[in-house]
Amino acid sequence: MIRELKNPMCDEYLQLKEIILSGHFPWSWGQSTRFGIEDYPFLSHCFIRRPGELGFLYPMPSCELAPKCNYVVGQINDLNDLRINCILRVNANLTFPWKDGRKTPIHTDHEFPHKNILIYLNDSDGDTVCGDERYSPKEDAIIEFEGEHYHHLPSEDKRVVLVVTYI
Repeated sequence: MIRELKNPMCDEYLQLKEIILSGHFPWSWGQSTRFGIEDYPFLSHCFIRRPGELGFLYPMPSCELAPKCNYVVGQINDLNDLRINCILRVNANLTFPWKDGRKTPIHTDHEFPHKNILIYLNDSDGDTVCGDERYSPKEDAIIEFEGEHYHHLPSEDKRVVLVVTYI
């Protein structure tokens, strides 16, 4: 089930969004979204690494902006009464437009039960699909869902989202 959340639009959120969308933000190139599967290239920036990466069994901050991400997620948690116990991962993703209606593979972000939050940082198409539900993004919208999902690649402009996974 996709649930739309309220965005606190706090100063820290607006600052984080401005940094991510600036022309000076450091992105990493990804040739494909899934190891061993050629689907499409994208840009990524990790703020908090998922458990299991780099041999650590716990989430690890990987960017000086991790505390700001934590604060923003805390504000979203409080405003929407989400009851977040542990942030597992925070990552910014930028996908490029494709004219052929391409979509990502159906996937989950972890191999165990968890929830996802997507924060849409710009206006772009590129619907998110979870089960039988489809969400058309708009700038500053936030959704929560769990389980298998995918998204359509944008057709006109880049799609920039902040992905948060948690238990």
